Amino acid sequence: MMQQFVWVEDLMRELPGLVALGVRDIGLPARVDRPTSELEALAEAGVVVVAVRLEADLTAPDLETRRHQLHLCQRQLADAALLGATEAWLSTPELSDDAARARFDEAFALLVEFARARQIDLRRLPTSLLR
Repeated sequence: MMQQFVWVEDLMRELPGLVALGVRDIGLPARVDRPTSELEALAEAGVVVVAVRLEADLTAPDLETRRHQLHLCQRQLADAALLGATEAWLSTPELSDDAARARFDEAFALLVEFARARQIDLRRLPTSLLR
């Protein structure tokens, strides 16, 4: 079940205003390396990170590139777990190529297991809904 929250693109700029409005639950873009300043700001604000959005291209024809993108997603999911997020979303591109769709599906299945081990529900959403 998706929780209601406020989406935050620029945490350091938007957080003070959201706290002033009494916002408690937020969603953020996942990061590979989240700065300590953001972690401290989140802790001081007392907000709950409910969800994150992952960024990756899991359709690359080159295996090494896909492995690298998969690793980046795993690091983003580790960021989500550190933040306490229980939901994560990955953009599902519109693919007309069966081979690209198969590559995406295979990588996504691996990420679902990785996320599940961290108590995160990973979902696919159309690219248009995540921008």
